[in-house]
Amino acid sequence: MDFDRIPMQSWYPGHMRKAERQIDERLALVDVVLELRDARAPVSSENAVLGQLTGKRQRVILLAKKDLAEAPVTSTWVRTFRGAGSAIAVSMQDSNLLHKIQVAIDHSGARERIKVKRRLRAIVVGVPNVGKSTLINRLAGAKKAETGPRPGVTRSQQWVALNDELELLDTPGIMMPRIKDAETGLRLGLIAALKEEHIGEPLLATYLLHLVAARSRQQVLAPLKVSTAEVNADYLAAFATRRGYVSLGGEPDLRRASQQLLREFRQGNLGRWTLDLPAT
Repeated sequence: MDFDRIPMQSWYPGHMRKAERQIDERLALVDVVLELRDARAPVSSENAVLGQLTGKRQRVILLAKKDLAEAPVTSTWVRTFRGAGSAIAVSMQDSNLLHKIQVAIDHSGARERIKVKRRLRAIVVGVPNVGKSTLINRLAGAKKAETGPRPGVTRSQQWVALNDELELLDTPGIMMPRIKDAETGLRLGLIAALKEEHIGEPLLATYLLHLVAARSRQQVLAPLKVSTAEVNADYLAAFATRRGYVSLGGEPDLRRASQQLLREFRQGNLGRWTLDLPAT
């Protein structure tokens, strides 16, 4: 299947345009930008609009959900991004998360720009569902920012004081005005940064199975209960049939099978995955 030829629509709701204006207005108040990306898709989850908005502000790239990504590949991406500033990979379960982020902020040089004694002010930005509100809640030790399993939950901005040294400004997730290519859109769909209805669950699941076959991830096929031959022959129908997702007439139920496959991928049941691979 030629995924490059799949048409992708723009997804840029009105509340995102409003959030973009709000971020632009608030930048004068902040000292450093914390840009969250998904470690499984560190390039696809980059929003060039945010880079243009933040301009020359000191920036720290945080590759979130590192426990779901391939560790060696994540390390390569961190080294790559450090060439343009400060970057670290993070897990929301890390008990030293706040300390590691503050160290990364110090490495960015943001503290040196402050002329008076006060809290360092950081703004948290990123595409939808990358974990911004979860990060703030984890750092604050309490639920101070609204979270949800679907993109678009955070619709306003709020300051959260973490300690005497740092306070954060949470912002709604902002998707790029136009997806640059079909595979980028599919990867954003797999990590739930794009709503599934904008792409279609069977298409997302088919793309994931295509990656499994293309990368010869044999260890992934066992829990899927399909063979390489079946994946190459008929990606999604083979998975649906072997898992028992069939209709009353005996036809594969592609929608139910897709939902289950995407759930397993996002929960890490298919092992660690990095969708964006560095150039070799």
